[in-house]
Amino acid sequence: MKINGWNEVTLGIFQRMTEISEMEDEALRVVALVALFSGMREEEVMDLPLDKFKTMVQEISWMNTPPDIKQPRENYTINGKEYVLTMNFHKLTTGQYIDFQSYVNDPDYAKMLSVFLIPKGHKYNDGYDIFEVIQDMY
Repeated sequence: MKINGWNEVTLGIFQRMTEISEMEDEALRVVALVALFSGMREEEVMDLPLDKFKTMVQEISWMNTPPDIKQPRENYTINGKEYVLTMNFHKLTTGQYIDFQSYVNDPDYAKMLSVFLIPKGHKYNDGYDIFEVIQDMY
């Protein structure tokens, strides 16, 4: 799957971008990013003719511009399911707060989002599978 801009970056892809950004070798970082955004394996990128590789690097230059930041909405449809966003910290339950605190140092953003995006018609962690919500967040 080819990715052409920030609007196509899922949470899972963003997490992979974060992992790639921590790679020490700059050339390998670029190869990994080209692979990620082109839907290719890194080995395939390494086998590309240099001119094609340079063109593909230019195609991902959109990364150098910041994404448009939008105000959060109250409702989201993710993976075909409706979710309600809890934006007011005063409305968090104790369980949500404890889970948030346990996830705050974890780079897994899907877990953190699962604290604030609750399936419509449910209370936090009541009557739904939290692990399914985490998977939906990716």
